[in-house]
Amino acid sequence: MMNNQQQGFNNNNNMNNNQQGMMMTNNSFPMNPTMMMNNNPMNNPTTMNSFYQPGNINNNNPVMNNPQQGFNQGFNNNNQQQGFNNNQQGFNNNQGMIMGNNPMMMMGPPPTTSSSTPTSFYQPGLLNNNNLNNNNRGTTTSTPPPPPELTYDPTQVSSTTTRLHYPTTTTLSSGSGLMNNNITPNTTTTSPSSSSFLTPNPMMMMHQTTSTTPNSSSSISTPPSTMMMMNTTTTPNTTLNTTQQQQQQGSGNQQQVSPTKIDPRQMPSPARFSFPEVNVKIEYQTPSFLEGITTISNNNNATVFPNTNTPLIQQALNQQTSSIQIPPPSDRRCRILCKGSCSTNRIRSTLHCLPQNKKLLDQSNLVMGAMLQPMHSFDKDDVPNQEIYINYLDTVKNYSQMALNNQIPTLNNNSNNNNNNVVDEIIRCGRCRAYMNPFVRFSKNGKEFYCNFCGFSNETPDWYYSPVDHNGIRSDIHQRLELQFGDVNYLVGKKYFNSKMENYDGCQPMTFCFVIDVGNDSIENGILLTVLNSIKYNLLKYKSKYNNCRVAIITYSKIVHFYNLKNLLGTNVNNQNTIKHPQVLMVGDLQNCFVPIPVESLITINELTKDENQLNEFFDRFYDIIKHVDNSTNENCCGSALKCAEELLTGVGGRILLFTTRVPTLGHGTFIQPSSNTTTAGLTQQQHGIMHGGMQNDRNPYKLVGSDREKELFICDHTFWKNIGVSLAKKGIGVDSFLFSKNNIFMEVANLTHPTSLTNGHAYLYHNYNNQKDSERVLNDLNRLFERENGYDAVLKVRCSSGLSVRRYFGHFYQQNEEDLDLAVIDSDSCFAVELKHDESNLNSESGNHYIQVALVYTNSEDGKRYLRVQTCKLKTSTDPSTLFKKADVSATLGLLTRLFVHQIVQNRDTFDTVRDMMTDRLVRILACYRKNCSNNSSSGQLILPETLKLLPLYILGLAKSPAFCRSARVALDKKIYSFFLLMKMSAKQLMYFCYPRLIALHQLTFTDEVDEDNQSNAIPITTDFDGSRYPFPPILTLSASQVNSNGIYLLFDGNDLLFWVGNHASKELVTDLFGVSDIQDIHLQSCRPTISILSNDKMDDTIPNAPFVNKVRFILKELLPQGIVYGHIYVYRESAEGNDTSFFIRLTEDKFGSGMSSNPVDKSYTDYLCILHREVLKQI
Repeated sequence: MMNNQQQGFNNNNNMNNNQQGMMMTNNSFPMNPTMMMNNNPMNNPTTMNSFYQPGNINNNNPVMNNPQQGFNQGFNNNNQQQGFNNNQQGFNNNQGMIMGNNPMMMMGPPPTTSSSTPTSFYQPGLLNNNNLNNNNRGTTTSTPPPPPELTYDPTQVSSTTTRLHYPTTTTLSSGSGLMNNNITPNTTTTSPSSSSFLTPNPMMMMHQTTSTTPNSSSSISTPPSTMMMMNTTTTPNTTLNTTQQQQQQGSGNQQQVSPTKIDPRQMPSPARFSFPEVNVKIEYQTPSFLEGITTISNNNNATVFPNTNTPLIQQALNQQTSSIQIPPPSDRRCRILCKGSCSTNRIRSTLHCLPQNKKLLDQSNLVMGAMLQPMHSFDKDDVPNQEIYINYLDTVKNYSQMALNNQIPTLNNNSNNNNNNVVDEIIRCGRCRAYMNPFVRFSKNGKEFYCNFCGFSNETPDWYYSPVDHNGIRSDIHQRLELQFGDVNYLVGKKYFNSKMENYDGCQPMTFCFVIDVGNDSIENGILLTVLNSIKYNLLKYKSKYNNCRVAIITYSKIVHFYNLKNLLGTNVNNQNTIKHPQVLMVGDLQNCFVPIPVESLITINELTKDENQLNEFFDRFYDIIKHVDNSTNENCCGSALKCAEELLTGVGGRILLFTTRVPTLGHGTFIQPSSNTTTAGLTQQQHGIMHGGMQNDRNPYKLVGSDREKELFICDHTFWKNIGVSLAKKGIGVDSFLFSKNNIFMEVANLTHPTSLTNGHAYLYHNYNNQKDSERVLNDLNRLFERENGYDAVLKVRCSSGLSVRRYFGHFYQQNEEDLDLAVIDSDSCFAVELKHDESNLNSESGNHYIQVALVYTNSEDGKRYLRVQTCKLKTSTDPSTLFKKADVSATLGLLTRLFVHQIVQNRDTFDTVRDMMTDRLVRILACYRKNCSNNSSSGQLILPETLKLLPLYILGLAKSPAFCRSARVALDKKIYSFFLLMKMSAKQLMYFCYPRLIALHQLTFTDEVDEDNQSNAIPITTDFDGSRYPFPPILTLSASQVNSNGIYLLFDGNDLLFWVGNHASKELVTDLFGVSDIQDIHLQSCRPTISILSNDKMDDTIPNAPFVNKVRFILKELLPQGIVYGHIYVYRESAEGNDTSFFIRLTEDKFGSGMSSNPVDKSYTDYLCILHREVLKQI
């Protein structure tokens, strides 16, 4: 094949070994026929679909017989006449293309469709901003052509010119990222594609400029990871001519090159994935508990869930493979079928194949752990799609009574064993205390069961006994949901009650205590009225859900006010129900707080909302009372008010919702801050803060910004706020903080949110609050707080198989011991990270399986009952470094690494510069290990990324540029600190949004259901899911300023905040519909917001393509906003409006702006950062 002889086309054995592929040796030019044209293929409509299609080369192809496309002329390279020879081009278990002098040129198969007819292939990342109506789309049935500027000119081909290569488009497959030392020079080991959710955009291109070429044999043995051909040059004194290059190859030496540039179209990015395939809901099946079992006895009483007609036990049997199926990234739409192991949304491991020993883990530099979100909400298409509750209390009670009366014979006939008379409603291992789960195996006809965590043999309790078949499967498994699913809830008895709760009888719904600032600022800025209306709205909306929950209201300004609501309801002279004025009790002693009303005097939500008219009357009167009670001051005593709320809920637990517009200036937890308008002269000793936590007089946080002491601003350093956080956590009382700031007043976010973080509550920052813009946001945040599943007084514990243990936890919690997490409150947005370690030198398991189990004991906020939630995850083990990388999870890895970086600042007190350098160093070590152990024969001019972690550099770069870690002075200090708080709270999915925000062109929302091959109308194809439902969501754009132009309206969503950007030449009609202004110049950052209500129940029209523009935008917002942990701020920027739009552009991760990845002040673009990584990786090896 091209070995110094004139060659033509030969199609013998074109598809050997069931593969599609093509190979060239000793020639670095690609196999794409369109790149061999003298004319631009993109400008020739007759050649738009005539580019190379793997496996479709034949002698009858009109493209190959077209003399105008350069096929009748050879290519003069080193005085050799060359053509194409396809003999033996089928590779063993491979789809792709490999080129001898370019070892990493592997091209995966193009996206496929269900039919042979070409369909529209949308390429949002390649839109020409100068001409929004151009056609930059190929088809889904073939690899797209190169861009117009990459045309072939035969007069420029030589050994030293820029060589054009087709991109590396890889898919996640069983062979991705593996190194095979037994590969022959003409073969490679890439398995066929098994999934398409990681397939990058096939329009990505690669360049290489070099005067040396690597050895061809080493090139072919490179694994199919994501590889980037760098635009590289040798040092000046090593420039070689063509002859010297061949001699260099023959000697087997490889010239060291220095990376200088990467083609941006080649870089991995979520915006470059194939559209609309990237929006399709993927189906993922968790590992089955019936691995290796093919049959099981039938039972007509098998459990069937509403969204499936197949019995659950049969579904588990359908998965008969021991291979590890990698779940899609958490930011992908996914339908999860649980077949034994719990949902990956609740336990997502960083490695789905664990290293066999500690040495292998250290060698890989990967992190071993998991992201835990035990109350994550189910998707409507999941199986199961609802919580599973199991109540064995009555069964156990009856057996206990019968056992005490000796009415039940024991199974084991052991007269010395009295354990059978002690009946427990929860079955667990007697040694490691792990709970019953689907992976437990029974023996001795069901009399014993082997713990899958420690291997200990346990006796089966009498009341739980059932005979087993030859596979060890119980005959009653169809009715035992805990043996089918790795995620169940047990109703538990007094054994699991919390002793710190007084008079706890097993049924105690949540108590909500609203602590509201009623100072002058709160009233004048409309905050008080907004808060009261939001509370009223949500109490009415969720009154059936929290029917028996109790409510308390406390207000404060310079003193604390209590309200006795017990006798609130009454009758008038006409015997009509009416609302009385609530009794108001005031506490003026702020240092010695006490509670003037007992907790028994609190009113239930059912009583308060029985009559909607009465509820409206109550809040109207309540607002009138507050306006006349001690409101003519800007003093604030929120610390003392919080202390009073703690005393009120002591012994019953509950949730405190604290609303404040200022930092405390009186009572407990005060701060004294200097102001440019005031001096400290004449201040009393109390005002200096000596009696209030010992805060210094000259406290000025802005002096620390940008210095090595900046880290101190992110750490709670106030004695009162640290102590009350610990006290609240021990008493099982959670705190949700709502912080309203005006005029850039510093809100001491790190101190005021410390009790929130220790109790696992939520914090909401309304920076520079504007009632016109932000009132609905307050309503949405409260709505989400009541809407999601939640509990209180919880304890969480993680157990692992023998040989593994927990190293440390990350998140918001309080720990009284190293094993358990005390959670005052918990809900579906609560997320934690756990790092695991090896206890022994090797993980020994006969089955090769290891397990993680999360046990959560909590009190349900709705019914007040105590539950135990048990979630079990099954993982494999391996001794091969390549397998570890192949089975890594980028979502969980990003989540755990992010918490590690935050931990370095908050706990280890490292500087920001140190942590930014740590991010790059960790990436370099991971990539260097992969290169040395999995791709050691690669050319030094290639940056090699593991397929599963190819987006990790982009996410880490985005993390460094995020408001939490960036150096930009445009990020307010409070928002920067608040972002740090959120990083320890976010799930893996939310972090992916935060590190790589979604950019959407709102002015291009023309959808279509029709398949248009040419797609001249620029219409966006609507995604169709597995059930036939349509999902009209637009593609996301690359985070670069080149994607933004003056004719458009853009939306940027970072997982929390919504940022709109309106160009000066945007459509006035669209601007008016969206923002309600008659002219673009009327858009102002401080007051403008979309006219769309997120709480509206309006739906898309039945004919989605014809829906109004506002309805389409509303659908997008309703899809995006629930993805975040809070309903963030809404910003509307107008192009070049006083430079305010800079805050929009600093979130464009791929541009050269606002990085700060090292002490070097030069900002890094995505391209520059990859070059830095490549250079550092070469130094490591």
